[in-house]
Parts: sequence; structure tokens; C-alpha cells
Amino acid sequence: MFINFVWRSCVEKSKTYNFLLWIIGFILAELWRRLLQDIHIHEFFKWLIGVVIIILIIFIINKVISLLTKVKN
Repeated sequence: MFINFVWRSCVEKSKTYNFLLWIIGFILAELWRRLLQDIHIHEFFKWLIGVVIIILIIFIINKVISLLTKVKN
């Protein structure tokens, strides 16, 4: 039931959907930055990798949703 609610809200691409994507992306980027904490890379590159992760996650989620809506129709 909860999955159906999340699925419908994601398909509509509402503000909640966009907010949820940014939260997921931010969490994953922050986890990645923490994994790189002990590695001696400049902070800018850690930040850049985090931004790339956020963009990739949004792109992948949008592709999966578009494929699933094509299959449903």
C-alpha cells in the first residue's frame, strides 16, 4: 500500500517527488564524501563527485520510472 502511494506520487512528478530525489541524492553523496574522508583528495573534488552522484541518481530514477510507465501502458 505504501509502495503504491510512493509510486503514484513519483509518477506525478510533484514537488514531493523532486524533494525526495534530492534527499536521496544528498544522502548518497554525503555517504560517498564520508567514505572519501581519509583519502587525501582536495575537498572540491569530493564535492564534485557528490554532485555527479546526485545527478546520476536522478537520471537513473527518471529512466526507470519512464520505462515502468511505458510497460504499464
